[in-house]
Amino acid sequence: MNRILKSLGVAVLAATAVSFPAFADTCTEGNTGLSISPVTKVLNIEGGKSYDSDVFTVKNISSEEASFRVYAAPYSAADEDYNMSFSNETKYTQISRWISFQDKTGNYVNEATFTVPGCTEETISYKIDTPYSIPNGGQYAVIFAEGINNSNGGGIKAVSRVGLVIYGRATGETINTAEISNLAILKNADDSLNSKDGKKITNAVIHTGAIVKNTGNVDINARSTVTVKNIFGGELYKNTANTSVLPDSTRKITDVWEETPYFGLFWVSYSVNAANASEEITQLVLMLPLPILVVILVLIAVVIFWIIVMVKKRRERKSRYMV
Repeated sequence: MNRILKSLGVAVLAATAVSFPAFADTCTEGNTGLSISPVTKVLNIEGGKSYDSDVFTVKNISSEEASFRVYAAPYSAADEDYNMSFSNETKYTQISRWISFQDKTGNYVNEATFTVPGCTEETISYKIDTPYSIPNGGQYAVIFAEGINNSNGGGIKAVSRVGLVIYGRATGETINTAEISNLAILKNADDSLNSKDGKKITNAVIHTGAIVKNTGNVDINARSTVTVKNIFGGELYKNTANTSVLPDSTRKITDVWEETPYFGLFWVSYSVNAANASEEITQLVLMLPLPILVVILVLIAVVIFWIIVMVKKRRERKSRYMV
């Protein structure tokens, strides 16, 4: 009702939590899990080199002792909704094979295990050994710190997993290109839409969408801007978002004006820029809920009927006068 007035004037046996960024690192009674710092790392790499000066910190935010293992996994997009895959290997995820970790004996291994007391942290050294021949462009991996369930009892046991994303830039020719398609401004209700707090949006709202395909060999930034104005030019809504798109992947980007009035006429502009590509559309959008549309159609029908009756009466009167 407020919007109308405004417009008119599982229980899971084992749970794994993946965090990008990591959990809050406050250690308090009742907390469980791990945190990791930093959560991203960008570095330039060359073939036949060893990079061994990097470290990261894993903190046990529980008050109890915890064990965890660290390992590297590929980092790629599984679909255009950008659900991430940590198992699909591509030519852009080879770096996950080149990462090793220093264990307690000082040796570098593909996977290392650590045990730390509650509310303490462990600093872990890792290195990247690149082969002599590496693909040009980006290389992407995630370093996981994953809790180990040492409980011998049954029941539900949550296992914490936090990650550090590695963005590698391999020396060579950089291809920074993209394709933008399916640029659209919509106003229908869509059960697939989510609000900023994650709730499903089922009512009719103004929302935009586009598909960005990274045709280059390094990750790119897709910048989208939505602007909504009333018919007099007054700005009602504007939002700019930056979205990362990995090489050889396609990503769907969306925006939702959650406070779309039920009734109104609006100018909507939507633009997307990614690498060398740029697209923009502007549309006049009428928001008209079904009940109001029905009332309007009934009124139009009544008016048409009244006009027909009046015309018929006038013709009858005219015919009588002629007689």
